[in-house]
Amino acid sequence: MIIRNQNINQGQLHGVVSGADAQGREISADAWRKFLAHDPDKIQRPDRVLKREGKNSVFVKERVLTGIDVVVKTHVNSSKFEIFKPTRAFKNYRTAAKLNEFGIACEYPLGGFVRREGLFKTVSVYMTQYVSDSDNLKNVLKAGQRFTFKDRRSMAAQIAEIFAGLHEAGYWHRDAKNTNMLVYKNENGFKVQLIDLDGVHRYLPGLSHLFRYRAMVTLAASLLPFKQVTPTDYLRCLALYCNLTGLGHNRRKDIFKELAAMVQARFKQRQARYGR
Repeated sequence: MIIRNQNINQGQLHGVVSGADAQGREISADAWRKFLAHDPDKIQRPDRVLKREGKNSVFVKERVLTGIDVVVKTHVNSSKFEIFKPTRAFKNYRTAAKLNEFGIACEYPLGGFVRREGLFKTVSVYMTQYVSDSDNLKNVLKAGQRFTFKDRRSMAAQIAEIFAGLHEAGYWHRDAKNTNMLVYKNENGFKVQLIDLDGVHRYLPGLSHLFRYRAMVTLAASLLPFKQVTPTDYLRCLALYCNLTGLGHNRRKDIFKELAAMVQARFKQRQARYGR
């Protein structure tokens, strides 16, 4: 899906926005201006908070623009060493737009803004379209959700397609843990989507080939405590990924062993750090 970008400047906010929502309904520049017009803090007033970490937060604005719910992610930067870097909002918007263009199942970007509040202080505001009746994979598993064999097979295939899509598009994911996988259900069953793209980076020449597999290692390590996920699910996902990326059967056995050791090491790190 191609994201139609529009540049926008509204009061203290400037950035880039999408010209349509995920269903293809147009969002005009005038609609954006009206949404942002009354108060520079308007889009930072939450209707429903999803997460807070210090001055940073993730929350939902309900029934805005084309009548959709929107996830707003804010990040306060007060470091003079970061003022010359692209803001998180711009980086995540561009990354999400590019991944959507490649057909990778991930969050749909609506806007990336920055607001300068001082010489070294800026507020980054990133907006995506909220998926109704969804939650991250960790919360779904903690709630005791049981998946049928058909569900598990489908979800393993979807995750393999996401990671293979990143591979083919020239990206790798530093932190693809269970909280960064969104799960929802529609008429075709459970669907999986990649969210929170802070950890997505370009795969640069010279990086170890194991960076290609880091996303699966991180996700597997974060899923080990949950008995609903079986060893067969891991192997199925990795085998599908290998098929999609053209990794030959002669190399798979060694790769599987290497990744299994990495998963166990990462799991022990998580236990030491988080106690789970």
